[in-house]
Amino acid sequence: MWSFEGYPGSDSEPFFELKLLREFYVKARTDYTGRVTVPVLWDRQLETIVNNESRELLPMLDTEFDAYGDASMQLTPPHLRPQVDATLDAIYPSINNGVYRAGFASSQPSYAVGMVSAWARRWLTSSGRGPCWGGPAVTTSF
Repeated sequence: MWSFEGYPGSDSEPFFELKLLREFYVKARTDYTGRVTVPVLWDRQLETIVNNESRELLPMLDTEFDAYGDASMQLTPPHLRPQVDATLDAIYPSINNGVYRAGFASSQPSYAVGMVSAWARRWLTSSGRGPCWGGPAVTTSF
């Protein structure tokens, strides 16, 4: 359950005074009964979820919101896009899905399989090639 309150450093949701992320999913679609996942990009004007898939959302933040932040910071620079995509393709099943499998696990063994998968892949891909996972540049994949 994703809550906006009750954790050290957490803030109340300021726009609709909602307590749970599920309430955003239901606000967007009143008949929603599926899983609630993060991250979520919410459109305040249309009052709907724009996207909740991190693989799509991070590059979107890189291009669609330049007017609201530092446009010089690119998390998916065009010259690194093939390498970023290849890295994300390689790590997605074990790291991203491993974390999701652990988070949605209904038993301790299922949780352990998800976490071992995620951490083993992370350990195997740590290379020491720079201050960031994949080298000197901060990107959406390393």
